[in-house]
Amino acid sequence: MEPSHSTSLHCQYQPSRPSRQQSLRARQTPHRKRLSILSITSVFTRSAMPSRFNIVRAILYAVILAWSIICLAIAAHFQSLLIITDLTRFVPFAIFVCTASLLVLLVLLICSALRDRNPISTRIELGCLGLLGTFWLALGAFLASSDSENADVECYSSVDGSEVVNVAGFSTETYQAQYRVLEAFSLFNVILVWGFLLFLLGMALKHYYRVNRNVWYVPATIYPWFGPRSKMSKLPAPISTLFVFCLSGIVLGLAANFAQFFLPNINHDFTIFSLVAPSTTIFVFLLLLQFAQPIVEVPIHFCLGVLWLTMAAWSADIIGYVQCYSLAGQEQPTKNGSMSAQTYCYEMKVIEALSWCMFVMFVIFFLIVITLTTRAVALGRVYAWREHISQLGWFGEWPAYPTEAVYPRPPYANPQPYGVPYPTGGNYVQQVPGHSVVIQPGVNGAPPVITQVPGMVSPI
Repeated sequence: MEPSHSTSLHCQYQPSRPSRQQSLRARQTPHRKRLSILSITSVFTRSAMPSRFNIVRAILYAVILAWSIICLAIAAHFQSLLIITDLTRFVPFAIFVCTASLLVLLVLLICSALRDRNPISTRIELGCLGLLGTFWLALGAFLASSDSENADVECYSSVDGSEVVNVAGFSTETYQAQYRVLEAFSLFNVILVWGFLLFLLGMALKHYYRVNRNVWYVPATIYPWFGPRSKMSKLPAPISTLFVFCLSGIVLGLAANFAQFFLPNINHDFTIFSLVAPSTTIFVFLLLLQFAQPIVEVPIHFCLGVLWLTMAAWSADIIGYVQCYSLAGQEQPTKNGSMSAQTYCYEMKVIEALSWCMFVMFVIFFLIVITLTTRAVALGRVYAWREHISQLGWFGEWPAYPTEAVYPRPPYANPQPYGVPYPTGGNYVQQVPGHSVVIQPGVNGAPPVITQVPGMVSPI
């Protein structure tokens, strides 16, 4: 006789059978692909770097895609173990929403690679985003208001359905933790999808009433949302300021909360260091708003990266691999009493995750600035390390026009009167009428050979 409980979930356990191992022989293709040689000229002859709108759009869709895959994996895991009852009706709906999101986002990303031949117009993309936003909003509301979040799991044998068994790796705590992850990622997708939908809709309405009434029929990936200059994706001054300020502010707020509970006697070393790291980062980036130069940013990014690496490693050493959901009901001692150990664990996990994120960001910024600056120096900008960071061109672009503050203009000599030819010799060559000037590079560092050939000479 099965025990009945209003807030209990029943799972059916079936022992897995050993599968046969099949050996596959890899086929070797007789033809070998040629490796393309990367050179400076090939970098600048390739297609231009995507605009900032397309980069942000691709990153946003990739994040939604990754979270949809995680939600689909959790829902499929529930589908394979839990018996369909009133408490588990969210599982098929979650699988449907995740599958629809994967299909729509993959189509949007694949069509974006077609560029001018993209068949997805702005109005179609807005409709797809509205459909996905409605699906994720319904799933998030369903998960947040359901009684399944605090339900207990009871597993029965698949033979007679009456014997209670313990399934390794799946219990009530595991189910509730996975359910909260599914709920959190669903709400995150709601925020991302609806946020980008409202932003794109606002931009489309602005261009419809002020610029171009055919904006609805143009693909969003090729439309100049920010004017023709949006293709020139220059580096801001300094780069990543917004992300650094946001993440540092979050860590600083959590550290200030810890200082309120623990200082001066409990965890004082880590608490003080967690206040110093984000405060130093915010202060230094405020200074970089005025002194945004590669020669300044490179050592600063290195030092801040080491600082956040220390912060992340220290956080991982304190919290370790502790599962926060298992600390429910326990207390963490503070200077004035105690606080929830589960809340403290979650906040430490957030600090650890953001610290690793900051470290990875500074490594990426460090490499990008060095790469772009050395490339600008190789292209003739000998003072690129002292120029403003916004003068560096992005990958696939030339650097900006040199400024007189770094490259002073040479004094003008006495101009020659009109009609008087320049003297031959030195850096000037007087071209004979009807002739072409041919300049050939010298051998082994010798000066170039300059000759004049009658007629028109076409370049090779």
